[in-house]
Amino acid sequence: MFEHPVSEKKKTDFLKSERDFLYAPIKDLEELLRRMKKEDFRSSEVFRFSDVFDERMLFCKKNGVDELIQPYSNIANCLRLIYNKEVTVSQDILDYFRASMIVIVTRIRGLEHDITEYILRNQLFTESLKVYKKD
Repeated sequence: MFEHPVSEKKKTDFLKSERDFLYAPIKDLEELLRRMKKEDFRSSEVFRFSDVFDERMLFCKKNGVDELIQPYSNIANCLRLIYNKEVTVSQDILDYFRASMIVIVTRIRGLEHDITEYILRNQLFTESLKVYKKD
């Protein structure tokens, strides 16, 4: 059966209606990233955040918000890798997190900014995480 793609108007309206849910963890993650830079964080926080971002990714997947699936997934996966001590926090990792966050925030708010650079960084983030995929 052929499904019609979701119109941009419907997607925009949906993002507006779910904005608080989708946007809520971003500000808290920003605070965690500041503390991670100083190595002032608990592994339980990292684990909790990975679950929160995984939940947002699944929500986007279920509701057809395809452009947000990968950024949420990247954040969730990397947090899980940090929790498992497979990845250490570095400036590059923090920059990848921020690129994903910028893509998420720009899409949720419906801003018309050129975020090509951040989309590309998010894609690099995706590629860098593939190294850690379990078979």
